[in-house]
Amino acid sequence: MGESEDLFSRKSKEERRLGEPTAAFKGAAWGALLIGVSAYSDGSQID
Repeated sequence: MGESEDLFSRKSKEERRLGEPTAAFKGAAWGALLIGVSAYSDGSQID
């Protein structure tokens, strides 16, 4: 049990580099891109 506790505590203390986007920001950016592309392709077919 001691080893698994070390793995979890080490992972939670992992520091991110300055200026690197967080996982939440990356997910939001991909979601916005997907919505934008689908909306564009939907709108371009209407004449």
